[in-house]
Amino acid sequence: MVSHIVELRAKPGAGPDLCAAIRDHALPEVINHFQGYVSEIVLVADDDPDRVTAISFWDSQANAEA
Repeated sequence: MVSHIVELRAKPGAGPDLCAAIRDHALPEVINHFQGYVSEIVLVADDDPDRVTAISFWDSQANAEA
């Protein structure tokens, strides 16, 4: 299993909207369709709600890089 980590900074006050966009649009409409995709975790920093980290899990390095 392989993971990709992406750190994002939302506009001030838009952290919850960014998380919702990942959950409601990016995952079901784009990422889920890639071969080898396993799962995704989206984290929000306690001390900065506009800092979002997304960790995606893939079944192989080749699929993660495709």
